[in-house]
Amino acid sequence: SLSQVNDEPRFICELAKSGMEAIEMSMNKGPFPYDVYLMDNQMPGMLGRDCIRQLRQCGIKSLIIGVTGDMIGEDTELMLNSGADMIHAKP
Repeated sequence: SLSQVNDEPRFICELAKSGMEAIEMSMNKGPFPYDVYLMDNQMPGMLGRDCIRQLRQCGIKSLIIGVTGDMIGEDTELMLNSGADMIHAKP
């Protein structure tokens, strides 16, 4: 899971439990509230691509890495079209 990415304390990781929580955590913090977003496409309440689109519409300019298990399906293209900078495959 994405929460296991932060096993070594070389950076600070804040985990949002849903797309709406990610948006709420990012608002009113300027165009670069976080250095990098790892955005899973399958989240409770909102797809990652929809969250990415809303973050971009709100002026967020941080690097967004879409994360999906469907690298050969349409998820990759949809996430990139929503504003993800790149896509990473999850195991």
